[in-house]
Amino acid sequence: AFPEVGYGPWRYRIEQAAVELHARTPIDLVVATTNPQVSITAGLRLDAEDDVPYVVDFRDAWTFHTYSGTRRLSADSPAGRWEARAIRGASEVWFVNEALRRWHAETYPDAASHLHVVMNGYDRDLPEPLPFADRPAGHRLTFGYLGTLTPVVPLRELVQGWQHATSSLDGARAVLRGYLGYYATPDPGLAALVDAAAPSGMSYDGP
Repeated sequence: AFPEVGYGPWRYRIEQAAVELHARTPIDLVVATTNPQVSITAGLRLDAEDDVPYVVDFRDAWTFHTYSGTRRLSADSPAGRWEARAIRGASEVWFVNEALRRWHAETYPDAASHLHVVMNGYDRDLPEPLPFADRPAGHRLTFGYLGTLTPVVPLRELVQGWQHATSSLDGARAVLRGYLGYYATPDPGLAALVDAAAPSGMSYDGP
């Protein structure tokens, strides 16, 4: 079984769909974006059977814990072995920033030459400072967060920092959007943290 809770059983359907598609219309290149990590299996399968090259696009790390800076799963764990296989067999592996690329290059030195930073499509490389306009009188300053908020995201610290800062921000508000937890139904514990910060101008406005 593929070592990923919840998504692992998708492996066989993903692989079968890729094999059937390849038989109808030959595939030149597979780009597998994670997570879920199980998406890499289509590329691995077609590479093994027909030498179809594949790219692993790590929008999120797998065995590396991005918040603590430590290895989350050991190299000899099932996930560690799958990650090593996927990285070493890939034509390229993409990461969202240099810190992630560097950690993986140090962990997999024999694959370092084909590890690259490929920013998110909405990231901008800014050669010049952005012009800033004065905020119209009466407009509240709004801070926004867009993305999935899971239990590994330091939401409690965000709330505490916001509550500390609002005393000098003159009625500013913080608007959070995205999933609270892994599913469309908000995680009760995370929702309670945001609700408790409502008096300081923080709100969760849905996915």
